[in-house]
Amino acid sequence: MPGLIWRKDLRAGMLHASRHRLARQVALDAVLSALLRELAPQHSAPERQCHGRIADAVDYLDSHVEEDVSLDELCRVTGLRRRQTIEAFRRVTGLPPPPGNLQRKVRLVKRLLRAGQSLAEAAAQAGFADQSHKGRHFRAIVGITPAPFAKG
Repeated sequence: MPGLIWRKDLRAGMLHASRHRLARQVALDAVLSALLRELAPQHSAPERQCHGRIADAVDYLDSHVEEDVSLDELCRVTGLRRRQTIEAFRRVTGLPPPPGNLQRKVRLVKRLLRAGQSLAEAAAQAGFADQSHKGRHFRAIVGITPAPFAKG
């Protein structure tokens, strides 16, 4: 799922708040793509297949979703330098590592909320610093805050 957040300075409100046309356009494209995948997965583009070193990095992120994984850790997994890891990850998955990892955390929160966990428990288990941190990113990716999502 494409992310809206790919750098620290891009926040949930960047779709409207950014002065940079490219940032707004990329954010809008990401929102529309995510919406299409959620509402009509059969009509959206298939997920890219991960192979080799980046597949190992994706597997690592999947198995450490609750942790604050560093780029250095991903570099150890891939055996590549920092810039090589970022570019290869982006080329293979469509996203650089930070938003890819953030999306994994949000997917985990969604699963936990559907399973009946509380908002606070889901935030802690997914490795978010606090509920507001989770809420900001959850809303940017899912489109609503966690509380209404949990209610169904």
